Amino acid sequence: MNSSVRQYVRFPLSSAGHPAGFTLVEILVAIVIVAILAAIGYPIYTNYVRDSRRSSAITALQRAATAEEKYYASYNVYASSLASLNYSSNAVEVPSATEYWYTLSASLDGTGGYVLKAAPHGNQAKDDCGTYQLTSTGAKSVTGTESESKCWGSG
Repeated sequence: MNSSVRQYVRFPLSSAGHPAGFTLVEILVAIVIVAILAAIGYPIYTNYVRDSRRSSAITALQRAATAEEKYYASYNVYASSLASLNYSSNAVEVPSATEYWYTLSASLDGTGGYVLKAAPHGNQAKDDCGTYQLTSTGAKSVTGTESESKCWGSG
């Protein structure tokens, strides 16, 4: 009697009689399809995220403008810095110091009015709107290639 009996592993067969499972070619095709979808989807997603962060810059500028007007009502002159408006410093990170997308700053223009700026930071610097600017006359502008109406949300 032969004591060394070989055991063979049998793969389950499909209804057609072939071994069940995926071939290497099928797996590679699936991987290529997922890679193509990711290559198309990721840039679209990052642009969407940048667009959504614009609202934090606009909100910060509007709050600072309100603070400037309150300061003007009290002292009959606009504040020359954010620190004068009870901000923590002259350059404030928006929305917070731990993770910020814009740096807010304030200055006076030559006519006694104020100029508020929200400059993009980090990955947000790739945004087509660039730096947001709001003046004491209510003039809104951007330094990027995108239209002001689209960046400020009215277009």
